[in-house]
Amino acid sequence: MKPAIIVIGELRFENKSHFERFKGFFADYDIFISTYTDYEKLCTELTSTYLLHSRDVEKHVCPNMRGVASKGALLEWFHLDQILKTYEAQLLKYDVLVKVRSDLALTENSWEDSLSKVDKGTMYMKTNFLFYARSDHFIKALKDSYPKIKTHYWGNTYNYTPLNYDNILNSGDDCTPANVRFPWLFLPEVLLHLPKEGEESFFDLKCLIKEHYDFLADFNSLEHHSPIGCLRNNGKNPEGHRFIPFNFASEQVFCIESFNGGLVKNSLIPVGLMRGRHNFKFDRDAPPPPPLQWPTTA
Repeated sequence: MKPAIIVIGELRFENKSHFERFKGFFADYDIFISTYTDYEKLCTELTSTYLLHSRDVEKHVCPNMRGVASKGALLEWFHLDQILKTYEAQLLKYDVLVKVRSDLALTENSWEDSLSKVDKGTMYMKTNFLFYARSDHFIKALKDSYPKIKTHYWGNTYNYTPLNYDNILNSGDDCTPANVRFPWLFLPEVLLHLPKEGEESFFDLKCLIKEHYDFLADFNSLEHHSPIGCLRNNGKNPEGHRFIPFNFASEQVFCIESFNGGLVKNSLIPVGLMRGRHNFKFDRDAPPPPPLQWPTTA
């Protein structure tokens, strides 16, 4: 069966043209949406499989936003959880599941071809704004992630979370920080000294993992007080550094969940985010703007 498209959170469209372009781009795909009641009209034009939530849900998902870089990033995990719980049996009938955003800069190149070449047990990602996998792996890797935000991840942004190093070693050598946020991971100090300082090479990280494999196996299973850090800030701990002490970092969590759930590769689909997206306010029911009135001359 053809791939299915998952859209979660805000439905940001710049104008009618943008909405119609998005609608036409995915016209041949089944779409599943979890969003807010104020987007109901847009949902009905895109699909019959959608979930609507009151804006009040934010009070329950995000009761304390201190230390969260983006409220929307946290709420996306809630929306994805709702989709996977509600439609799991239906979603498993598709070959591939693709999570997208409405404000992606879409191009026609390679979607169909890329989605026909998806390996088993592998998550393909362009950070967390576009990712895809075979349906069984997508659901298995992510369906329990949202509850773990409170039980595992909240307040642990700068702590070490055990990682499946075998999955990392078997993931694509060419993973880049622009696609896979591995520099966001907090790692044992032995993995922080890449050959070329300032360059975040996934291949070089894998070489260090092989070199220290036995140590890392113990590090995962024992209480260690060895120094940790992340490649993103050159291995330095956040104290006294430029980092804001976040309680939750969405891209870091997505990276951990993906590596611990299976293999990871760069997305084969070229996409970006549209500029000015946070100001997009297209409303299908909004009245058209008044006609331009030219000044009259006396």
